[in-house]
Amino acid sequence: MIEISHLNKTYHHQQEKVVALGDINLTVKNGEICSIIGPSGCGKTTLLYILSGIIHEYEGTVRIDGLSPEQHIGKLGLILQDYGLLPWKTVWQNVALGLEIRKTNKKQITEKIDDVLNQVGLYELRNHYPSQISGGQRQRVAIARAISMDAKVLLMDEPFSALDAITREEIQEAFLELWYKTQMTVVLVTHSIEEAVFLGNKIQILSSLPGKIIYDISNPHQGNIHLRSHPDFLKMCTEIRRRLRSV
Repeated sequence: MIEISHLNKTYHHQQEKVVALGDINLTVKNGEICSIIGPSGCGKTTLLYILSGIIHEYEGTVRIDGLSPEQHIGKLGLILQDYGLLPWKTVWQNVALGLEIRKTNKKQITEKIDDVLNQVGLYELRNHYPSQISGGQRQRVAIARAISMDAKVLLMDEPFSALDAITREEIQEAFLELWYKTQMTVVLVTHSIEEAVFLGNKIQILSSLPGKIIYDISNPHQGNIHLRSHPDFLKMCTEIRRRLRSV
């Protein structure tokens, strides 16, 4: 689904240049969740913005299902830390926004949004505003919007970082259940080692600037809702923590 070959990204500011990404090579199969973790400022968000089509000036090749990110704009979902919700719109209106911009038939929008809100457990809160619901519920609204757009690829930048520990685990589990239903391809940027291991089929560790993939770890236990209590969970987290300290 996602193929990145020899990707380099340099930012130019006046007389200075900063190499954010250096020779990134990555393949994410259809339906996989790829967790990306690394030190702050290593280019993780830049990589997401390139995949989303927001940044289109770079060296190398980026393909999503054989096409450039710009050719997939309508099938890409991007979820940022602040959720991107409009405070003056209700839960239902926020989820429906993308379909309205596409000028989808009103009856189809109603059927689609009602179904998606039921999937994420927010139908009873459909008339609430973002300020009236919890952080975990706002995160579900953002995910629901991506699902309503029939996104084939979901790009997530620290999506659960603002949540408390227990709510974070609950929303991770809820997200995993939704992923089972949709089988979206997901690229997840996170600073949480435990989150990377719990959600990711594969975990990519980036170095400090310029960001390079220095470790590629497969996770045979991904998808196990009880993974946190599995002995290998602690083992994998410990190994990734050791490798990050050596970056």
